[in-house]
Amino acid sequence: MKLIDKRVTEFLDEISSKKPTPGGGSASAMAGSMAAALVGMVGRLTGTERAKAIIKESDAIRIRLTNLIDEDSEAFIAFMKAPPTRKQESLRLAAIVPVETTELSYRILQMADELVRTGNKNAITDAGVACLLADAAIRGAMLNVRINLRYIKDQEFKDKIEAKVRLYSDSVEKRQATMKYVMEHL
Repeated sequence: MKLIDKRVTEFLDEISSKKPTPGGGSASAMAGSMAAALVGMVGRLTGTERAKAIIKESDAIRIRLTNLIDEDSEAFIAFMKAPPTRKQESLRLAAIVPVETTELSYRILQMADELVRTGNKNAITDAGVACLLADAAIRGAMLNVRINLRYIKDQEFKDKIEAKVRLYSDSVEKRQATMKYVMEHL
């Protein structure tokens, strides 16, 4: 059974177990998908034309992040089962999955910030929580990228992935600015 098909309590029990998967990468994708769901909710409560565009994008991202919950675990399992001749290839995949989680969660962070400022004011805290969850997803996924890169020998690949991840290194500042706005407008 896929992780995404489990009840929330079953999923949490899986994370809590002594098995290596699901782990931080899957949890990061889950945090990102919850952030995307909240962005969609605030967009629906806002109802403007711009909010409708945000809803469409955030719904698509939520679906992709939800799939990344399982893909992250599957990538790690594939690495653990890979023969020595395929370890580097499987490590690259294990690094690419959390890069996608980072990218998508960053986009959700941007949309949450926009809705904090322009969305339904009665849902400002929901947009704020989306911001917090998106940043947690970004930071968690970045950790998973970095641990996988430690073992990859292909320097060109490592440099390319590091450059990609650096694009999202300002998420903490974005989160802080968004949350400052939320706190000032409660």
